[in-house]
Amino acid sequence: MWDLTLRHRNSALRAAGAVVAALLLQSCATAGDGHGAIEAEKAKQLEDARAQARAPFQSGNLATREARPATLRDSGQPDAISYLRHVDFRFDGGVGFLVDQLALRMVPRAPGDPVWLDDVSSYTLQPVNGSVRVTAESMAALFNTVVFARGPGQDPPLRNFSFALDDGTLDDGTLDMRAEMRRRGAWVPIELRGPLVLRDPQTIVFRPNVVKVRGQDAGALMGAAHIELADLLPVSTPAVQLAGSEIVMQVPKLFPPPALDLKLSAIRVTREGLLMQIGDGNPQMPPLANAADAQRPYILFRGGDIRFMRSMPMNARIDIVVADPAKPFVFNLYRYRDQLVAGSLRFSPDGGIRVLMPSFDSIAAAKPAKATAVAKAGKPALQLAKRTAP
Repeated sequence: MWDLTLRHRNSALRAAGAVVAALLLQSCATAGDGHGAIEAEKAKQLEDARAQARAPFQSGNLATREARPATLRDSGQPDAISYLRHVDFRFDGGVGFLVDQLALRMVPRAPGDPVWLDDVSSYTLQPVNGSVRVTAESMAALFNTVVFARGPGQDPPLRNFSFALDDGTLDDGTLDMRAEMRRRGAWVPIELRGPLVLRDPQTIVFRPNVVKVRGQDAGALMGAAHIELADLLPVSTPAVQLAGSEIVMQVPKLFPPPALDLKLSAIRVTREGLLMQIGDGNPQMPPLANAADAQRPYILFRGGDIRFMRSMPMNARIDIVVADPAKPFVFNLYRYRDQLVAGSLRFSPDGGIRVLMPSFDSIAAAKPAKATAVAKAGKPALQLAKRTAP
């Protein structure tokens, strides 16, 4: 009797064990199925990421292309395309130009490198289509701080430039240039006035037909003495040379880095500035992620790999729009970090970035006001190491 009971108990235990084993196997199978689903979903996300990394961009005649195999750290594209609309573009300070509309390529000097915004010597700007204007104030800043700038203790051949532009209404527009030239140990005021001519896609020639020294007309005297402007002003820089009585300007060399691979199709003197046209002057602008942003001044980056701060969007889709559309959009390339920090970023599921950025002049105006407020409060101002421009 006891033996029969024991056999029944062992049989019951074996049956229970079989049930538990079956449940465990089912549980493992269910867990395995769930794990497989997660892996499959992640694999799909990875494939989507690969597709986004390689997705070409095209707008009109401009398009990105794959020059080398794409990876998850390299789009394989040799450059990035940028679009600017209604932007006061500054390299730094007052040096720059007003952009109506412009499409350009940004090309790293070393193939395979990203476009690193902080290292302005590492890439080249290749304007493709659009128009920009250089104002009289920007010309003065350019000639005073870049073209004729010298190191400490070294006098430039010309200094204290100022410019005025006259569209001429009926006649050809003229440029009025005033400066001081070094003559026999003294600085002498000189004034030149005349038309600007586009000699070739990279060369603008200034042909003064009025020359004044110390406010007196020197043209007749120079003609009688067979003196040319080059004899009066022995000037030669990489960007500006005097040839006879012409001032020859190599436009790509006028501006500070990044290097400009610029080819002009036309120029025109206006009261608002020297209008320089590239291509037909009417680039086809791509759609923005937010259609309402198309009414604001903006800068777009499409394609290529762009490094800013410690981030590097690959096959970039970046829309930078001005925070206050009622104000001009001043963008300072050498100090873009200040604007980026003061702005805000929003990411879209496809990896696109929308940046709401304040104008640089509003940031610059806010700093003295903040310093004054801190001083009035009697609190010591925080001293930060000054970041030098690249």
